[in-house]
Amino acid sequence: MATAAHALQHDIEPDHEGADTEGTEAENAVDLQEKMNRISECFDRIEQLKDERKQTQAEIQAAREEIVALGIPKKAFDMALAYSKMDEEQRKGFDTAYTLVRKAIGLPVQAELFDET
Repeated sequence: MATAAHALQHDIEPDHEGADTEGTEAENAVDLQEKMNRISECFDRIEQLKDERKQTQAEIQAAREEIVALGIPKKAFDMALAYSKMDEEQRKGFDTAYTLVRKAIGLPVQAELFDET
């Protein structure tokens, strides 16, 4: 079974010991050069994306630090962020399970914080 590395090795150093070779040496050189060009393009794109990711991560960290500076615990914010990604059915299930667990372990279940009473 030929691996990708074996196939690439064949492209770089074709076996001339009577093996069938597809195309001329010039065609093979062009194909190899095209592969090398694509590899270089992919390499550059990955490096660019990694740099962008570093910048994005730094911006996210700054926003998280601002949230904490506002007095919001990191875990509370992270939970709200995760909750916001749930669809309505998942939220209902989570709310029910969370309330059940709190009651089961003896933690109070807080009434709605912003209800007008």
